[in-house]
Amino acid sequence: MIVEKALLPAKSRNKTRHIKARVYRLEHDVFFDAEQRLFCDGNGVIEKLSPAMSVLLEHFLKASDHTLTKYEIYQIMGKDLEEYSLDSFYKMIERFRKKLKQFSSVTLHSDGNGAYRLILPLDPTDMN
Repeated sequence: MIVEKALLPAKSRNKTRHIKARVYRLEHDVFFDAEQRLFCDGNGVIEKLSPAMSVLLEHFLKASDHTLTKYEIYQIMGKDLEEYSLDSFYKMIERFRKKLKQFSSVTLHSDGNGAYRLILPLDPTDMN
């Protein structure tokens, strides 16, 4: 599975409690820490994502087949379909693709019908 969750100790008023980390493996040595909004590799932090990009990436990672429709993306980004231009939407998608490409082999593909799928290297669902 792509999602790696671990219980991490966290101190709160002299008590130790465990919290679940939201860390996702994107490929062999690249991880995304959703809580901290960080791309990381074996050497440490690569890049911090904007809040919007971080939320969008986590939704793709959680989605069935890593696929979201244009409408779902609008909802995730907190945009109203009538008020958010198509041009702005495509620019945001292109920025998202560039950010993914900059730090990983993860890609974002459009099905041509308004759905987008996050393609992870060696994703078991892509192996036929």
